[in-house]
Amino acid sequence: WAAGGGVMHACGHDLHMAGLAAVGRAARTLELPVPLLALLQPREEGVDSGARDVVEEGGLRGVDAVVAAHVQPQLPAGVVAVTPGPVNASIDEFVVTVRGQGGHSGYPHTVTDSVLALSNVVVALQQLGARRVDPVVGIACMVNQLRAGTANNVVPDTATGSGTVRTMREDDRQRAHHAIRDIARHIAIAHGCTADVEIVPGEPPLVIDDHLATRALVLLEEMGHLVTADFRSFGSDDFATYGSHARTLMAFVGTGAEAGGLHDATFLPDDSYVGLVADALVAGYCAAVE
Repeated sequence: WAAGGGVMHACGHDLHMAGLAAVGRAARTLELPVPLLALLQPREEGVDSGARDVVEEGGLRGVDAVVAAHVQPQLPAGVVAVTPGPVNASIDEFVVTVRGQGGHSGYPHTVTDSVLALSNVVVALQQLGARRVDPVVGIACMVNQLRAGTANNVVPDTATGSGTVRTMREDDRQRAHHAIRDIARHIAIAHGCTADVEIVPGEPPLVIDDHLATRALVLLEEMGHLVTADFRSFGSDDFATYGSHARTLMAFVGTGAEAGGLHDATFLPDDSYVGLVADALVAGYCAAVE
């Protein structure tokens, strides 16, 4: 879908909604063993997310399990991945502001260089996962924006870097927050500067219910689909918020690399994947009611 400003999310949500609509139409003609509630994703990006709105407004009241399907070009076309345990990472945003004493670039001995200090912070944060988190589980800490100065020959007083940190486990998430603050402040001090760190919590890790995953895999195979149980991604989704209130299942539907990547302007999977998304949702529903 396209949003204001000529930008788009480009993540396949048109296919997801079409698949959900197909399931809803079919469900109206059947006598279901338990009620089926169709839940559209109101707003994924930003904090607070649309999933939090749904929870706070009582949208999950009485709901035992929530099932979703998401297209995934990293998987071969036609393969459906349903993996028990953590499958998507948490996501938190952070901003590091380094303050020093600016001045003329011709007299570097008279300044405390905020840019140099921040540069070393950025390098250190890229090594965050090497000693702080179990490498089997992993972490992704990325500084994606840098802002400093207004002139080529002036050392600025302030330099700012911001980005995201993602983990698969909640305890690693808290450990990462502490490490970001620790690294930024101590490196700044070593350069004669100070550092402030702001962390904005986002979505938690997405953890898939073991029973739902195991049963859905069997059902999808019985439908004739190719399946796998070993796909995980450090992407994040506000669907994870529902996991604190109900059992959750996320099925990833492979579209193959030829369809482009997620969040890429070229991402345009074929409409034939609508049926596969619908089948994945049906398998999740059936697993939940058994």
